[in-house]
Amino acid sequence: MYGDLKMMKMHIWDREKGSEGSQSIDKVSISSGLVKLLVALSNKFYFSNFEISLNDYELLETKQLEVVINELKQLCGHYPEYKNEIELLVEKILLASELNKDILFDPF
Repeated sequence: MYGDLKMMKMHIWDREKGSEGSQSIDKVSISSGLVKLLVALSNKFYFSNFEISLNDYELLETKQLEVVINELKQLCGHYPEYKNEIELLVEKILLASELNKDILFDPF
């Protein structure tokens, strides 16, 4: 199902920089184990505001980020083996929210 999946990137994304080249302000790599978990939970409709896929990008707008943060924080209690990695994702999403930027999950 997951093939040779290694990891995924999560970017703080600036749509306004589109014509200037790179829209990524910052990024973090997500391990293959956490990616598999997030995709599986997305398939089971765990997340109310987004769906992580191995086949496409997922852009989360600033207005969605608070709900995403809360949903990711809930995962820490259920999956302690990913707690540090999830906390790093939450930290980056909080930064995106403060900067009024979006988040992009990049499976490629």
